[in-house]
Amino acid sequence: MEILSGFAFDSEKFGDSGEMPIVRIRDVVRGRSSTFYNGEYDKKYVLRDGDMLIGMDGEFNLAKWQGGPAVLNQRVCRIAASNGSLDDGYLFRFLPAALKAIEDVTPYVTVKHLSVKTIRDIEIPLPPLAEQRRIAEVLDRAEALRAKRRAALAQLDSLTQSLFLDLFGDPRHQPERFPEATAGFARPRRRHHQLRRRATRR
Repeated sequence: MEILSGFAFDSEKFGDSGEMPIVRIRDVVRGRSSTFYNGEYDKKYVLRDGDMLIGMDGEFNLAKWQGGPAVLNQRVCRIAASNGSLDDGYLFRFLPAALKAIEDVTPYVTVKHLSVKTIRDIEIPLPPLAEQRRIAEVLDRAEALRAKRRAALAQLDSLTQSLFLDLFGDPRHQPERFPEATAGFARPRRRHHQLRRRATRR
């Protein structure tokens, strides 16, 4: 694997506006940054869409960058296959489980830290390249189906709320409010008295 660790850019040159976004750990999962770096930088630290990033503090998250050109800050690394024997898509699908296993056994006092050496020590099974690509394609399709299912469930939830409002209106803005009651459970009084009578007879 080819691993590039982020550079320790001067935080005094960070701002809310500028020409070049800077990627920090909090930006890895969401794939975009609202912080900008206003200073000189080496072009080797410039990210492009699709680059695989790993957050190296806290939770060791892996995600693909989708925020356009940006510079890579310290404690985030970019990772890619380094030769023709490893497919990037297969690597992307394999790493999360490996990183989670490392995270689970990493000791910490305040925040867990991941090193480049630990990443390099990950052992990756290497089936033929065509098989790697087939595995990655199957998992990509499965993830796409899960995403569609989540979207469908979200729409169904929204539809349920809309139907309720259509039928009953918004309870917060009704000129004539429905009666209100607490959502408690009535005590089974008859059964309770039967048990007391049986206990008395004994």
